[in-house]
Amino acid sequence: MSGLPDQSLGTVIEAMSGGEARKHHWVPQCYLKGFTTDRNKNSQLYVVDGRTRKSFRAPPSKVAAERDFNRIEVDGHHPNSIESAFSGFETRVSDALDRIEATGNISNEDDRVLVLNLIAMLAVRNPRMRETMRGAKERQAEIIMDLLLSSRERWSATVKKATADGYVEIDSDKDSYEEMRDFVAKGDYEIGVPTTEHVITELELFDEILPYLIARKWTVFVASTNSGGFITCDHPVVLKWDGTQEREPRSPPGFALRGTEVVFPLSRRLALSGVFDGDEQACVVPAEMVVAINGMVIVNAGRQIYASDEEFGYFLNRQQGTRIGGNLVADLISLASPDSEPETPFPAS
Repeated sequence: MSGLPDQSLGTVIEAMSGGEARKHHWVPQCYLKGFTTDRNKNSQLYVVDGRTRKSFRAPPSKVAAERDFNRIEVDGHHPNSIESAFSGFETRVSDALDRIEATGNISNEDDRVLVLNLIAMLAVRNPRMRETMRGAKERQAEIIMDLLLSSRERWSATVKKATADGYVEIDSDKDSYEEMRDFVAKGDYEIGVPTTEHVITELELFDEILPYLIARKWTVFVASTNSGGFITCDHPVVLKWDGTQEREPRSPPGFALRGTEVVFPLSRRLALSGVFDGDEQACVVPAEMVVAINGMVIVNAGRQIYASDEEFGYFLNRQQGTRIGGNLVADLISLASPDSEPETPFPAS
């Protein structure tokens, strides 16, 4: 496959605008419904929340959503133009997922491309990615502020230029230097990033990683009937090393790097595995493989995991062995460190 066909997310976004929805899902309901018992978006999911350490039931419409998550402020565009475009794209993805569920494969070229677009979208458009971006901006701002405040002379020259260029209005920099230095030293502030900037960055990242998803060889895993099925989460694209390449310790995997594997649960019954080398196939996998993939999904979660019920299996470490979904809340409590707040509430142990 080469190029981006008509189903690409960028094509859909360019074609649509308008709409007034304010509750925006970063994990689409059309995808989450595949993890209910009957593939209905009005049915209930079994939800485990890693922050509250509680489980509950909720429909797909009530999870993985945030007010105005995709709302933009761009002249000439409706604030919800991006959200409307995503909605149109998700309608097409929903039909593709239904067909894939029925056939158990991704041999249909159009459906395959739609799913790869979905994976790319989920990989770059989520709260964790946005917080990573905001944190990077904050560290960059701190470095710049420390540099500008390193001396009164440097600060004075900066204020003078900014005033001349019309960015600030300061009558005198005599007192502003001490005030700003004290303000920065206290650290009682937070650097924010406008949603519009997040959306632009996400669309750029989407275009970067999609070709590397297209280039991979994809295997469809079909969960055995006695496995309890696959689960998903609010960050369902798992990127990991596949163990075939030598690498530096703790080096992070990347979508463009060989020796990496992308694991993505498609539904309660199906999951995808994408690597750069090998053959494509569809195969039934035993319960041991299903619980291992579920463990990867749990560790990759930002806050919540989603399943059809509490009977799914998962594997987090050798000491515990295979566990059942109803035990996950208790396991999270026992695995959590009392002395620190983990980056993810689902610790890898």
